[in-house]
Amino acid sequence: MTLALKLAPHLGLKSGAVVALTPAQLVAADLAGTTGFTLNPADTANLDQSSGGGSPVVSAADPVGRFTSINGTTTYTFQQATAAARPAWQTTYLDYDFVDDNMDNAASYGFSASLSGETITARVRPANLAVAQTVFLTSGVSATNTRRRIQILTTGAVALFSRRADGDGGTTVSSAAGVIVAGSAYTIQTRIRFNGGADEIEILVNGVSVATGTQGGTANAVSDAASSARARLGANAAASPGELMRGRIGRLVYMRAYASAGQLTNHAAYVAEVAI
Repeated sequence: MTLALKLAPHLGLKSGAVVALTPAQLVAADLAGTTGFTLNPADTANLDQSSGGGSPVVSAADPVGRFTSINGTTTYTFQQATAAARPAWQTTYLDYDFVDDNMDNAASYGFSASLSGETITARVRPANLAVAQTVFLTSGVSATNTRRRIQILTTGAVALFSRRADGDGGTTVSSAAGVIVAGSAYTIQTRIRFNGGADEIEILVNGVSVATGTQGGTANAVSDAASSARARLGANAAASPGELMRGRIGRLVYMRAYASAGQLTNHAAYVAEVAI
């Protein structure tokens, strides 16, 4: 994307010069003024080996106990107090060990409440497909009541579970088998329209639509108004985490809106900008 800007002469550029914005700038613009956020494992200023902070990551394979978001109006902290369950930092991604690694939010957050739409973009690389594995989820007011869950299934399918109101039964949309192959990197995107449209759900992999559906619950109504008790990277919503990520999670963008085609492209470009 390019924008024509009026630039000061001392910058050496003429008024009206066309300046290309970077993927990071485009994502930041999409999230500006909202409570959406970005998680960037390459941003060491927002990573710490301890859940309490004070011990920055320095070298590859350092454990990550604290992961702080960027962009948007609100900062969110994902953490892991148990040392053995901390994923390993590998400069551009976090590596999850198949056993117990996951990151959980430190407080009750409102970013998944009262949504008219939602779009999540994540860069992932599963090491194997031995079990169903969770990339990202949010819960309802109960920490074990899932609102949204993005998973890679043993068949290589991508599945999205979505619940509009915490009391609803929820809707699951899945791609065909074989969309994901172990050992390769993918950009997974999910977008849902709760209000202002036809309750659309869509899953995209590497920019290609692989599944569509219709959100259940009260038609054309915003999502549950209560703050989420849990948001988790790399595991399900259960008190004892399961369906653990088996491999790598890179950058992630959470947007509180049903993204346009252009926004999907920009977010995908951002998360795929660095190798994982």
